[in-house]
Amino acid sequence: MEFYAHKREMPDGAIVTQTVREHLVGTAQRAAQCLRQVGLEHAGYLAGLLHDLGKYTEAFQQYLDEGDSTKRGSVIHTFQGCRYLMEQYHRGDIQTISCAELLAFAVGAHHGLFDCVDQMRRIGLQYRAEKQDISYEEAVAAFRQEIPTEEIETLFAAASEEINEVIGRMDRTYDNDREYAFETGLLARLLLSAVIEGDRRSMHIREFGRRIWLRSGKIDWNIWKKSCRDSHAARRWKKPGMRSQISAVCSPKTSRGSIG
Repeated sequence: MEFYAHKREMPDGAIVTQTVREHLVGTAQRAAQCLRQVGLEHAGYLAGLLHDLGKYTEAFQQYLDEGDSTKRGSVIHTFQGCRYLMEQYHRGDIQTISCAELLAFAVGAHHGLFDCVDQMRRIGLQYRAEKQDISYEEAVAAFRQEIPTEEIETLFAAASEEINEVIGRMDRTYDNDREYAFETGLLARLLLSAVIEGDRRSMHIREFGRRIWLRSGKIDWNIWKKSCRDSHAARRWKKPGMRSQISAVCSPKTSRGSIG
């Protein structure tokens, strides 16, 4: 069975698809590139590789086939990667546990931040790691058919070393617990930001090609603006008024052309 991450009907009627494996690898590569200069390349790659693990399910494939944007978010696909990291690595020494939690946060929050403890007194990571009825076993089995377990093990070991090096520098730098906690939060959001960047870029390259990025490495905002308008026009939003208002405010800001 071929698993797809995205299916989109373009304005000309063409159907553009992207397999889950293509999307995961593309996201991982971009996330790794973003974090290379700060020594977190493998951490970014692993988080990107696991971020949409939950799309390896028949439920998600059926959701794509239906093409009903009003049902967006009805099939959980972010919890599975988070749960995988917590089940496989959230044990042993504090360094391994910390790495598992930071990566699980980057995976589990790439469609929206979640509270450490929510209003129902559920611990965010624990809730995602224990969530039932999300076709977790099905997703992991299909994922392992395309991404070898040995590759994940190797990546986690390398990611753990990278993250522990950063945490070690923080230990030596900050005596105040509040400052240490603040910097840890920044580290978590840095990993998350790389995953989000990789996710969006991988999807848009597949849909609109590399025309978005010029050979000079700059972004052509006119192409971005057109792609956003086309995507907006093709969907049936639950609250079109809000989306239209946001677009009306943001669109004039893109008239400056391109940036590096």
